Amino acid sequence: MIRAEDFGISGQVLLEFYNAVTTKGGRPLTPDEAFSWVERFARLPLVPVDAMLVMKGIVISQRYRLSHWDGAIIAAAEALGAEVLYTEDLNHGQMYGSFRAEYPFLNL
Repeated sequence: MIRAEDFGISGQVLLEFYNAVTTKGGRPLTPDEAFSWVERFARLPLVPVDAMLVMKGIVISQRYRLSHWDGAIIAAAEALGAEVLYTEDLNHGQMYGSFRAEYPFLNL
């Protein structure tokens, strides 16, 4: 379970989170509420989106035949030394390098 583990996040995921919680669902958060969550998440170990991450993400996307967005998330997880990558987009249980992808809402 996520709340029981140490984890980090990428700058890209912060942006995707903000977009999702302010525009999707029946009751989106206000921009101020979403910003407050982003501030909390930004205290975690964070991988910034820079040129090296983008290039590594492209290489990974070609290796696994994924979108470059997913490749960048995998590159960030590698940079964090993650054992698990929680994601809605990748195949649950699949190994990507040294970690596995897990769908975070499987048991809800």
